[in-house]
Amino acid sequence: MRTASSIIPDGTARVTSRLSARFAQRRGRTVLIDQYHTAPLKIAKTFRLPEEPNALYVHLMDASPGILDGDHYDLDFRLEPDSHVYLTNQSCTKIHPTPLGAGRLTQRFSVGSGAVLEYFPEPTIPYRDSRFISETRFDLAQDAIVFYGEVTTPGRTHHGERFAFTSHDSLTAACREGVLVNWDHFLLEPGHHRLEEIGALEGYTHHATLWIWAPGCNEDIVRRIRLSVGSPPDVYWGVSLSGPSAIALRLLARNVWQAQSVITLAWSTARAELLGRAAPVIRR
Repeated sequence: MRTASSIIPDGTARVTSRLSARFAQRRGRTVLIDQYHTAPLKIAKTFRLPEEPNALYVHLMDASPGILDGDHYDLDFRLEPDSHVYLTNQSCTKIHPTPLGAGRLTQRFSVGSGAVLEYFPEPTIPYRDSRFISETRFDLAQDAIVFYGEVTTPGRTHHGERFAFTSHDSLTAACREGVLVNWDHFLLEPGHHRLEEIGALEGYTHHATLWIWAPGCNEDIVRRIRLSVGSPPDVYWGVSLSGPSAIALRLLARNVWQAQSVITLAWSTARAELLGRAAPVIRR
């Protein structure tokens, strides 16, 4: 797998902010046992919900306006056996113009035996003339479970910025016990790709993906997701098994709430089958 510096075309890789955290189960509850951060990233708060006594809900915070020219955010999370973490951030990831060096995000997740990670960051908003490169890697124990959903927007549409960014380059990889399960490369270059024409996005503007890695993934769960999501208006979507014990859902939509609604419904449906309970309501 490529390193963060090797995927930067201009060779200006430099880490501007790091955040690492380690979680473990103590007396039947998941706790944060170790963390390190440099500004502007930090863990804003953790909390629990009555219906999820073992899970720890974690909010990440970026004290800056977003990823600026040449920024590199490096995140590293480790879940010890039987821990359960729901992870999100407080607001959308904003990618500012990058005339000198691409903004980039590196994320690594190590998920131990029996552990559960649910990672749903807020949507990414690429500004005009921005270049963004992200790399996300999951290293899973044999019986670890991960739900990971992400939404990409076309930019600040209310400012007239619709696919005005230079590039959005996203790599996602998942390995179980060292064996590659999924490898996905998603690249948008509006200057080179005619995104809104027939055979491309065809008028859709928002892209979203839900990944599910769990030993219990099977065709029955895929069928249940199809039945629960149905045919929402103005959304083009599909779901299938994507490898051993893996499910992938992709969709195109015309706004954020459409994309997030489908992702949430599919997540809740699969969660009920895999964990025995539907997704809780998360209020920010």
